[in-house]
Amino acid sequence: MKQTDDSYIKLIEVMILILFVTGMLIGFFVADSIEDSECQYSDNFISAVNSPIFIKNQTLASMSSDIDTYQLAYRIIQCESSWNPEAKNKESSAYCLGQFINGTWEYVQDKWDIELDRYNSEDQMYATVRLLEEEGTKHWITSKSCWDK
Repeated sequence: MKQTDDSYIKLIEVMILILFVTGMLIGFFVADSIEDSECQYSDNFISAVNSPIFIKNQTLASMSSDIDTYQLAYRIIQCESSWNPEAKNKESSAYCLGQFINGTWEYVQDKWDIELDRYNSEDQMYATVRLLEEEGTKHWITSKSCWDK
């Protein structure tokens, strides 16, 4: 029963994503065909595209081609930091969207041979998604009761 419910939820999420992308494409084509004097509607569209919610989801989704990884990363970030890129754990060095402790943040930079800005939300999302893809959920096991629903 739970498997069936999960399948329906994934199907609905994919359908919503397809509808959203279709709406965006239609909006772009309509905006190109409207004269400058008639652009009051395209201004609303542009402000919607620049909203924090759209940017958050678009950025996170672009970091993984696997819908399951995207959905899990979304839930982990929601549980760990409530999407606050400056979230700080009072009991440890955990910081940012994925609540990386200092040692893990250094570990991923050494492992991938790159320098990431811990205060940049895109770098935070990138590190969360890539570490999740490569090593699974072991780095977020303490919050499993929240994101594993």
